[in-house]
Amino acid sequence: MEKIENILIGLLKKSHIDKKVLQAQIIASYGGIVGKKISAVSRPLYIRNDILFVGVENSVWMHQLYLLKLELINKINASLPYPLLKDIKFLIRDIKNSERIDEGLKQSGNKNTVLIPKDILETIDEVSKTICDNELRNAFTKLMIKDAENKLKKEEKHCLST
Repeated sequence: MEKIENILIGLLKKSHIDKKVLQAQIIASYGGIVGKKISAVSRPLYIRNDILFVGVENSVWMHQLYLLKLELINKINASLPYPLLKDIKFLIRDIKNSERIDEGLKQSGNKNTVLIPKDILETIDEVSKTICDNELRNAFTKLMIKDAENKLKKEEKHCLST
């Protein structure tokens, strides 16, 4: 008798969704795979062309993680049903401030709160990362998130497409 896991993996491969699911799994379980120390100073940003882009707190940690790159790739690929990552690129990012965007907005008890789609949050995050001044970046990010919430409340989704 075949395991349900193997059947589902086979179906996902046939529908070509398996790669996206594995990419999401890497992003979601990054901290558990790489450990607390590394996840405290880095965040997975996105995966493009089988390359994981990771935001790192500073250049010292970026260099340290670069030295551990092969080990990290092997660790992440070992956590998957089949190897997916070919490389990791490290980028210096403000990890503390991007945490809100990476996690998305949580639904609260407030009925007016809108959950912003991840692709919109990622776009806001990518644009805000180009702003060097922390205070200005934080203000810009809050403004863009608020704008996206308002547009979604008004169902102006066509204005938000990326």
